[in-house]
Amino acid sequence: MDDPSASPRIAAPFPFVGRAVELEVLRTLVPRADGEGARVVLLGGEPGAGKSRLAREFSAELASNGVLVLYGQCDAVVHTPFGPFVPALEQLMRAIDPAERRAIVGKSAGQLTRLLPELALEAGDATAALNVDPDTERHRLHTAVTDLLGEISQGRPVLVVLEDIHWADASTLLLLRHLARTSWTGAVLVFATFRDTEPDVPELLSQTLADLRRSDDVVRLRLGGLSRDEVGELVRRAVEGDAETDLGELAGTISDLTGGNAFLVGELWRALLETGAVEVEDRAVKLTRPVARLGTPESVREVVSERLARLAPATTTLLELSAAAGAE
Repeated sequence: MDDPSASPRIAAPFPFVGRAVELEVLRTLVPRADGEGARVVLLGGEPGAGKSRLAREFSAELASNGVLVLYGQCDAVVHTPFGPFVPALEQLMRAIDPAERRAIVGKSAGQLTRLLPELALEAGDATAALNVDPDTERHRLHTAVTDLLGEISQGRPVLVVLEDIHWADASTLLLLRHLARTSWTGAVLVFATFRDTEPDVPELLSQTLADLRRSDDVVRLRLGGLSRDEVGELVRRAVEGDAETDLGELAGTISDLTGGNAFLVGELWRALLETGAVEVEDRAVKLTRPVARLGTPESVREVVSERLARLAPATTTLLELSAAAGAE
């Protein structure tokens, strides 16, 4: 009887591959001591490039090394003031005990109640002092946030992840601009992701990005597509194969049809499996039909759309929301 372990088998969701250069750059930017100062990384890329996946993998790596990771995400539909900062700071409040929170928040509690209403009891009469002109109030709030992050990071480095800032409201971008352009001490790395394809970049974000180019502590990165070798590695690992697993022309074909777009690679692979266009046997992954019959790059998007259309409405809605939220 053949050993079932001799042939690769279809594995669960796609593994993380490539991005070695981007990860190395990100690692070098993490401030390890308070004196290094805060930094901001802006990661752009087309929809589906893999920005969210890179952010998650990087966050998990830092968290395992003792870095405090705070996460927030902009919403495609609901544009609330300071959208991604609110959940990030709520996570921060939960990460410290009440005594430490009172000591750190201190005089800033009054300003921070705009983002964290639960601090109202600790702020007491300090909230009454907020009756000032909007510019002054905004500056005080921005300063309170930088002071809070700076204080927390004295104990350990902090990573603040802000996803999908192409959907950010003005207050979010103004606070991000303040964090990037203000000299403040703190072992803090702010990591923001956004779609940089022209239709996805609103004027407000475009102006913010142009403004931040003048800041020394801001690094701009762009995430491109996966290479052919990386697509090949992804498929091998998806079938739980190894370096000896023969992919034939499959990796190059998938790469050509998707442009290396991580989301399209994953969806095309699933479509190929569902339609029986590939088979996995004898340590090889083979196409069961001619390459020409798989279509063109444009038709790949249609295949993905058709595949999603066959799913249950609830599942389709979830996938659409995930894609909109940056599940890349």
